[in-house]
Amino acid sequence: MAAIANLSINNYAVTPVTYTALGVSNGVARWADVSQGTLAGYREIFLTVKHPKDPVNGVIRVQGKCVRPVIDGTTGALSYKTLGTYEFVIPVKASLAERQEIWAVTKNSMLSSTPLQNGVLQGEIPW
Repeated sequence: MAAIANLSINNYAVTPVTYTALGVSNGVARWADVSQGTLAGYREIFLTVKHPKDPVNGVIRVQGKCVRPVIDGTTGALSYKTLGTYEFVIPVKASLAERQEIWAVTKNSMLSSTPLQNGVLQGEIPW
């Protein structure tokens, strides 16, 4: 298993943002963009991997969450947070090729599917 390390993520900025590895606690890995200067303003990424009790017929659950707080420029208080989540449910029996396919379809549908992007960016649903 790889050790937790910093992440470099593109987030619509000109240059990638570095998310500092904050560690793993209770099976949840946590990273944060600490450049905001205030704990309430940290952008965070979380990753959880839950292994099945049944190692033959069970499923592995991979869950992730990205949190983007917005700080009020006048008061310095937290105004609100935007949140993105995902979950993969992968049978232990799934081959590497099947895991790669669900990863690729999910990732690429988010990156290059106009209807899915418009759902998030514009609040639109295709008719």
